[in-house]
Amino acid sequence: MYVGMYKNRLYENKFLEEYGYLFETNKIMPYIEVIQLKIRLTTSTEEEIIAHYDQCFQSSYFIDFYTFADSEYKQFDIEKVDYSISLRTDSAKRYFDRLEKTKISQKVIPVISIKEVRDNLLDTESILNVIKSLQEIKKQIAVRIEADLFNDYFDAIKNVLRESDYLFFDVKEENVDPYILDIMEFDDNDKFIKILTNSPRKEDIYNSKYLESGYTELINNFARKEYKEHGFDGYADYSGLKDDLPRAGGGPGGAALAVFYDHIENQYYTIKNKNTQLGVNGYPYVIEELMRDEIQAKLRSKDCLAYKYVEDMINRGKPGNFATWNFITILRTLSEMKKVYK
Repeated sequence: MYVGMYKNRLYENKFLEEYGYLFETNKIMPYIEVIQLKIRLTTSTEEEIIAHYDQCFQSSYFIDFYTFADSEYKQFDIEKVDYSISLRTDSAKRYFDRLEKTKISQKVIPVISIKEVRDNLLDTESILNVIKSLQEIKKQIAVRIEADLFNDYFDAIKNVLRESDYLFFDVKEENVDPYILDIMEFDDNDKFIKILTNSPRKEDIYNSKYLESGYTELINNFARKEYKEHGFDGYADYSGLKDDLPRAGGGPGGAALAVFYDHIENQYYTIKNKNTQLGVNGYPYVIEELMRDEIQAKLRSKDCLAYKYVEDMINRGKPGNFATWNFITILRTLSEMKKVYK
């Protein structure tokens, strides 16, 4: 089982709206981190956002009213994530009240996210109260726990999670090695669904560091190979994107980059314009390289949704910008995952 994780930014919402029909319950499912109360550019309520995603998906999906500590991200635009920041101070009751709004949907699985920054939710009794209260109104819930907090709460949580519930074990940008002893706490008596969660593309590696054309070693897709051997039922990641937040507008420079997942190699193939001065104007070169017969054969372009999207861009004479190519990255990942989880 694969869970693709997406923040509800403009281009990720566009992707979910246009290709959400491809997700399938218990095979490939979307996980949405709500960082702003917007649908496209329209300010919305939490209920409206849930209702919107209900129209996007035939499958079940996860909703995480997402918050974070300043130390988790190097750069972000405060104005674009003011909703997320406001969640830090939620009391346990206020947090439950948000999650309770998911009862309007049969598809959405609410996520209780246990993080250091949630000071008002870090005592075990509060967490258990939220879990049990949510279970009374939802047939399925999920708990996401940072791996560093696992030992503090797992013994209590495992006794209340039902067979239909999910546990997301989040190692962030790490692999499982530092947490082997924690993972050994899982056993055959655990009936809930366990998902290894990670962010294989590191936030501090800029586009300029990737290969001009080749399979990169900078994105470590260990989770797909290892999740079963560690007792997990599936894995989750950001579908080729970084786990980052919206940033304030920067300069025009930066390396134009294409990032295409290859499910056979379990690696990402990158194509980069090394002239960082060109910025988005470097994408015509990236497209030219991507469309070379040799690269198309290597990446199996004929049955790829992302290649089809690029061909449509060529026909319209629009090489795209950085957001466009993030959209293409997650589209390629979904296209490949559909071949893995048929």
